[in-house]
Amino acid sequence: RKRCTNGWETAFDVTSVSCDDCPYQPQCPPTCKDAYTPCTCTFWNCTWDESRNVCDSFNPNAGDLSCLLCSRQPHCVGLQATRVVPAEWSVLGEDGGGWLVNVTFNRPIMFGPLMQSDTAAMHFRCQSEEEAAMVPPAFVQFELNLNVLYIVEDTLHTD
Repeated sequence: RKRCTNGWETAFDVTSVSCDDCPYQPQCPPTCKDAYTPCTCTFWNCTWDESRNVCDSFNPNAGDLSCLLCSRQPHCVGLQATRVVPAEWSVLGEDGGGWLVNVTFNRPIMFGPLMQSDTAAMHFRCQSEEEAAMVPPAFVQFELNLNVLYIVEDTLHTD
């Protein structure tokens, strides 16, 4: 049984434990087991095990990772808003438009880690025609708290 140590120094050299025996030393490269997110796992050419939420060694039979878990993969289509209700230039609260804003995207979405750690991680920017014509353009920014947002498949609902 081998111990995991950084080694020791003698009068002639410095000894250490091999990275195979102890991969957690500062001089050792990261391994698949060090990847704690699906994207990091994929970018390190490893395989994310969705059933256990862990990163394993590369498995050529595993297939592509879901774009819902990591949208920055080459096979994933960029996230695009396909529909916004109310329509552009609507005034909230007027003409029966209400106060809700719903944004539908081209694929299912979910809240990521930033939304779980920062309740104001999302914002809307609004501007009038006059503000859009200014140089530089002006706008009003609204921070959205997590408690006014919810997702149903591909649509972000704000209340």
